[in-house]
Amino acid sequence: MFNEKDILTDERRREIYRACAEVLMDAHEVASAMEAWYKAGEFERALIALESDMSRNLVTERAALYTAMFKDCPEDILKRHIGASFKYAIAAFSAGDFTAFGTQIAWLSKRCAALSPGNEASRWQGELEVLLALAAFNDIEAMSRHHKKALALLKGPTSLYGADSSWTLGSPSVLFMFYRESGKLKDTLHQMRECMPFYYQLASYHGAGAEYLMEAEALYGAGEFAKAGDICHGLEMAVRHNQLGNVFCALFLQMRLALMAGDADILLGRTAKSGLMPDMRSLIARNRDVFMLHTLDLCEGWLYAVLGLYDKIPLWLRVKLSEETPLYTFAKGYYYIVHGRALLLSVEYAGVIELFNGLLLAKAFQKNLLFSVYAHIYLAAALEKIGQSKEALSALKKALDIALPDALYMPFAENYNLVGASLMKALSGEEHQEELARIESLAKQMTAGCESVLKKMQAQILFNSESGVDQQPLEPDLKKLHAFAAHYDLTGKELEVLSCILRNLSIKEIAASMAVSVRGTEFHITNILEKTKVTRRRHLPQLYAAWKL
Repeated sequence: MFNEKDILTDERRREIYRACAEVLMDAHEVASAMEAWYKAGEFERALIALESDMSRNLVTERAALYTAMFKDCPEDILKRHIGASFKYAIAAFSAGDFTAFGTQIAWLSKRCAALSPGNEASRWQGELEVLLALAAFNDIEAMSRHHKKALALLKGPTSLYGADSSWTLGSPSVLFMFYRESGKLKDTLHQMRECMPFYYQLASYHGAGAEYLMEAEALYGAGEFAKAGDICHGLEMAVRHNQLGNVFCALFLQMRLALMAGDADILLGRTAKSGLMPDMRSLIARNRDVFMLHTLDLCEGWLYAVLGLYDKIPLWLRVKLSEETPLYTFAKGYYYIVHGRALLLSVEYAGVIELFNGLLLAKAFQKNLLFSVYAHIYLAAALEKIGQSKEALSALKKALDIALPDALYMPFAENYNLVGASLMKALSGEEHQEELARIESLAKQMTAGCESVLKKMQAQILFNSESGVDQQPLEPDLKKLHAFAAHYDLTGKELEVLSCILRNLSIKEIAASMAVSVRGTEFHITNILEKTKVTRRRHLPQLYAAWKL
């Protein structure tokens, strides 16, 4: 009714939006209030709302709103709200709209240059240096020069983002974000150690522990697992300063180390509710930061992809990334690392070749060298599978040329089962025998670790089904699920309920997800049990897992 033109006048709609905006501001829902003011045509109030919460990172999910609002906003109003214009630049950067980001920096540079000398001018010139540091991402030395200038001008922390915003922008790896030049990883690690203390002063310990986490990841990449495991200082710093993104990077590293050691108890826990992955979910719940669920999926997706468990990889990581994805641009690169492995597991070799050739050609992640390493490894695997051995060898050599100068062996060890034959050809020369032996040794260790974890997972599922403990959730295969439903003559509603049961949802959660009553849900479950001749709901996943097409 609200959208019908003949029911409400335009002025009545604007009046309703204004009322909504007032309520939302009282509830401190600043981003939604800003949107309501904008829809009411109240640009001044929209920008005032934005500036009232300068330190919050109101970005990716409202990127389209920011773009439209600033495009429509009259120039004279924009000039009165320079702070809002800074926030727009931050939003454009986080959403990966670098054209808009560059345009906004140019506009802000002119505005700052026109300010009369004084404290106000120094403040905005300092904040401009913060933006210029972002423009230099991920050149650590260049970024730090701007950070130091910003600190000198501001004489205190920036107001553009708070310490509780996501420093990693959803990426589960600091190394992925800042490894940008082959053969200079040691220099980069040194720069991080030198530069982060200045950034901490500027950003109130935003990103705390990053320098130690990046070094630990580099050690993992070199196969120095004992040294990589000594990440306590980085993790402790991240926890102390509530840097959830960095905590996840540390936990993801622990996940990879546990897999190499075959330590399923650390990964999965001794019960279904302990271990690294449940702990990560608990962290998200305690911090009420649901955006980090995407990062958790990236971590779990990587694990299941390496284990070869395609059906357990979160569904959105198995399919093409939506254009409306809420992922920050710097997390998208890691999506492709997991997605590429999933495509290879599903034997979609042509899709791998098309996707990664396109991304490399577009230079989508040219400053993130780990992406390039994995992209060329996946291309080599796919090309070899379709009989293009010469092209596969060329792709693999490109990956080796990037990674070997920095002793990053683990991407090859993780994917040895896909590219082992090509790898032996690529490193056949006498000068590479030590490196080949190192990668093969790490690959054997990873294989042993994977086998140990898989055995533990199978044993845990069997134990849980026999003891009545809640089972690990299953991600049902649609073809098998429909065949299973047809075999037992399940209705459409019963199929939906069964799918929820396999994903370990409670009766209340099933009812809520299907928009039916609890009693109605129980009715469907009773029918499923009668048709399948199963006595208890918790035994259904066991029956489904054992059932063959």
